[in-house]
Amino acid sequence: MKTAQHKSIETDILSIIVEQTTDMIAIHSFDWNYLYVSPSCKHLLGYDPEELLNRSAFEYFHPDDLKKIASYESEDMEKQKIHTIIYRIKRKDNGYIWFETTIKPIKDSRLGEETRLITVSRDITARRSSEEMVKKFVQAVESASDTIVMANAEGVIMYTNPAIFSMTGFKPPEVIGKHANFIWEGTMDKMFTNTLWQTIKEKKQPFNGDINNVRKDGTKYIADTHISPILDEKKEVSFYVGIARDITKAKEVDRMKTEFISLASHQLRTPLTSIKWRLEMLLKGDEGNLNDKQKDYVSNINATNERMIDLINSLLNISRIESGRLIIDSRSTKLPELMNSVLDEVATRIADKNIVLLKNFQPELPEINVDPKLIMNVYLNILTNAIKYTREKGTISVDIYETNKEIITKITDTGYGIPKADQDKIFQKFFRSNNISQIETDGTGLGLYLAKAIIDASNGKIWFESEENKGTSFYVALDKSGTAPKKGEVSITI
Repeated sequence: MKTAQHKSIETDILSIIVEQTTDMIAIHSFDWNYLYVSPSCKHLLGYDPEELLNRSAFEYFHPDDLKKIASYESEDMEKQKIHTIIYRIKRKDNGYIWFETTIKPIKDSRLGEETRLITVSRDITARRSSEEMVKKFVQAVESASDTIVMANAEGVIMYTNPAIFSMTGFKPPEVIGKHANFIWEGTMDKMFTNTLWQTIKEKKQPFNGDINNVRKDGTKYIADTHISPILDEKKEVSFYVGIARDITKAKEVDRMKTEFISLASHQLRTPLTSIKWRLEMLLKGDEGNLNDKQKDYVSNINATNERMIDLINSLLNISRIESGRLIIDSRSTKLPELMNSVLDEVATRIADKNIVLLKNFQPELPEINVDPKLIMNVYLNILTNAIKYTREKGTISVDIYETNKEIITKITDTGYGIPKADQDKIFQKFFRSNNISQIETDGTGLGLYLAKAIIDASNGKIWFESEENKGTSFYVALDKSGTAPKKGEVSITI
């Protein structure tokens, strides 16, 4: 039997626990009036305990949550059942926080069988916000039109959203628990599959690319696919997240558009070439001498015709590259010699603007296997822009040098430069910077798009540095390992 001293010690211990806990502990009458509130209510709700005493807890409940108390039947109180409810409660500053409250009814004979309610409440606002965020995220993923797949470190699919059905013909239960290769078996090139897994599993790098695949019913489709390995704190793969979009129709439309441009360009090129030939005959005097006014007219017509031919050639070259049928005729090439031949071609235009040309070619550079015709086109496009957008008596410098793995060509001008706002669009098709389009109306916005397409196909990199009104430097980096030759049906026109 416990002595009065023992009971006193126990009471003191319980008092300390109640007074120091971060949860709010309260004692209510049967009709939910506060009879006792622990000091933590000051931190949680902003009230001093005395401000709540003898007030109804209902005054502080969010109106929409009052029914949660009503669901706590008086019968359950009689049986002294423990309940937990989640609701919003008003702070002193009139804001609301989320409470998770455990309710325990107690009957004490010393109180004449009167029921008391003991409640322990904790702030779950942060948890509730996280749960709501997760809920919204799950809803967004479930309703997304893109296919979203999660696989564990071994490549076994743990989750996929319903969109996988419209893309592959498989429903989520058919693929969950199976290796990701399941939806690729027998449809994807073995070497490509190995390269994909090597990228995401061994190199632990994201994969981005188009995947040719076959649906469950045997029809072919193309998916724009992005797979990212998610690493743990030890930099090991924890799981993979893949996002894929069916781009079959878009690719078909693109193919038809490319074919139309190619066909239209071919049809236009023939009459334009014929016009060019006749205009040159007139300018040479083959059909009799022209007076000065006639020469001026014919020269203007010839210049316009040349611009049209350049545009047609650019459109043809782009359609040939985008068709995937481009021949890459790699051969051992000396890049300085290739650059010199391009500089000879543009020498007259450089002289016409009194531009100073500076050349700095590192001696004894190794030859590399590239398609000289393609790289010449890149050099020509960059140099033509440098000349066009450099002011009279400006400077253009051309440097060619090697690093451990690459040979880099750098072409720098002192021209108008590229505004910062336009720099992320500079390699887009038909794009021209605002500052340039106001100064030089002549231009198609295709040259740099074509240059990048060629360099991408040549196992290389192209980038630039620019400051408005100070100039631009373009860099072309070609891997010393060279460009693999590729059989095809068409070549570009320079």
